[in-house]
Amino acid sequence: MLWGGLACGTLDITVALVVYGFMGTKPIDLLHFIASGALSAASFRGGFATAALGLFFEYAIAFTAAAAYVAMSRLLPVYFFTKTRTTQVFSELMGPQVGT
Repeated sequence: MLWGGLACGTLDITVALVVYGFMGTKPIDLLHFIASGALSAASFRGGFATAALGLFFEYAIAFTAAAAYVAMSRLLPVYFFTKTRTTQVFSELMGPQVGT
């Protein structure tokens, strides 16, 4: 679970920084945007502290997703024999934010 959350968070933030970097977004602005989910527009005036909070939120979400996946695999082991079924169940339980 630890490695899964770490890999998920690192890959997700790396892709976001690269993709939005090509569009001209500065890394600190992207991290402010992530923090704005909790702090609203005030996050853009917070400087490094709110950028660090955005990075914390990024990894918190990744670790939560990894923990949910591990918990589901322990509770419903029959569903985790095939890759297709695993993806389907995970997407159904996590909601519409997965895969968008």
